Amino acid sequence: MRKDTKYKFNITNFRKSGSLFLEGMRPLMYSEILAQQKGIGWHRVGEDTAYYQTPCIGRRAMTMRTNNGKGDQSNYTFTFSIRFPYLNSGDKCYLAYHYPFTYSDLMNHIHSIEKNPQRAIHMRRQTLCQTIAGNTVDLITITSFSGTGVGKGKESIYTTEQIKARRGVVITGRVHPGESGASFMIQGLMDFLTGNTMDAKILRDNFVFKIVPMLNPDGVINGNQRINLAGFDLNRQWISPQKRTAPTIYATKQMIKRFVEDRDVILFCDFHAHSRKRNQKEGTARQVIWREFGIINSFTLECSNCGASCGRFIGIHFTPSLEMDMGKKFADTLLDYCDPDQTVVAQQSNFNQFLHQKQFFNNKIREIPKETSKEKEKDKEKEKTQRVQNKAKTKNKLIHPASAHSKLIDKEKPHDHISGHKQSPPVSSAPLIFYPSIGTYLSLPRE
Repeated sequence: MRKDTKYKFNITNFRKSGSLFLEGMRPLMYSEILAQQKGIGWHRVGEDTAYYQTPCIGRRAMTMRTNNGKGDQSNYTFTFSIRFPYLNSGDKCYLAYHYPFTYSDLMNHIHSIEKNPQRAIHMRRQTLCQTIAGNTVDLITITSFSGTGVGKGKESIYTTEQIKARRGVVITGRVHPGESGASFMIQGLMDFLTGNTMDAKILRDNFVFKIVPMLNPDGVINGNQRINLAGFDLNRQWISPQKRTAPTIYATKQMIKRFVEDRDVILFCDFHAHSRKRNQKEGTARQVIWREFGIINSFTLECSNCGASCGRFIGIHFTPSLEMDMGKKFADTLLDYCDPDQTVVAQQSNFNQFLHQKQFFNNKIREIPKETSKEKEKDKEKEKTQRVQNKAKTKNKLIHPASAHSKLIDKEKPHDHISGHKQSPPVSSAPLIFYPSIGTYLSLPRE
């Protein structure tokens, strides 16, 4: 590599006609020397970017409906140029679509919680199943197992009946290997739920969380974008998953079935990251879970691989810290959603019309200033102190979402996924979900 020489790259095997590269997203680079000498890790690079259709035709991926992959599909090319920082120095540089989150990263994160006595007491780790390649798929259970609840003494123990009476929440993620943002969100969620904040304690005392943090380890390990080792998009296998070709989806459905039989499950959410805005298709997780198990609040939570299109983070590339913060805000929003005091939700809903006026990227994405999120977080903590104290006093009186919002829930269809809506419905038409990329709650339109 020559220093300050422009190198042009053409990546020709994209399948989607739309891409966030068209909105200003740039790839990431990791330089070993830059990391060693200056402490700079993954960072955005690239100039002269372009995304366009090519004359090359490829085979379609196998789907849930046909499972045969027949038919042709156009390919698209992403072109960009890079100047490498060092000259003939033996430096090794790596390029990535998004910040990597590997199977080893997940194992290390779970292990770090297990090694921390204050966090480990709230978490149980089980093996859900083995993948086609023999990799372990973990099932994480988080709740208050013993004397860790609000107002509880160290020697107090929750009875089996008390734990069984708690409502259930199911979280899954990383069904698509290329969506590493989903793993960062789940990491933030797990850190929040096993933490020592008042909100986390209230959630553990009232809910049992079942989390499958990585549904497609084989695809992650082998560098696939969407499919597993059998060549299937696992997010199209939920209707009739085969144990041989889609063992993780098969085992997850069996787990949810048992969980629904044991307790009242109020929420299912599948964590994703997206490279373009799109409608949910038949056979995806939230559609099947709603139809087969009757979980009305079945969602897909998507985090952009690029950044926000409106709000205070507009024009900023999302970073792992922001994605982890989204996972934390998901838990905080669940508590607000079930809180008897709906003042906060009502106040935030007044901003919906304004926030739904989309502002598109100007192709000049910049990194978020390091101090921005910290300053905002301090302000939020000050404003939230009184609210959290009120929650602690009424922690055993959290309302059931179905009863609290019975007039708001569409019982014919599940709620649509969070991103990609152009119009805001009336305030009373749907429940509210926090959207961290724009810093407030959004009302979810009906399908």
